[in-house]
Amino acid sequence: MRHNLDVIEKFEKIIFSYADCYRTFKLISPKFEEYNFEVLHITEFLLKYVKEI
Repeated sequence: MRHNLDVIEKFEKIIFSYADCYRTFKLISPKFEEYNFEVLHITEFLLKYVKEI
């Protein structure tokens, strides 16, 4: 898990399309590691743009 966080912590947002990956990073990872990026599911990400239209 630490290796994965080291690789992706360079980004501001991480967008997941697969529900299990999203769940892991959103709910489980914070219990073990701190990270400084926003975790979004693709539906959350797209909703922001749909609202702007």
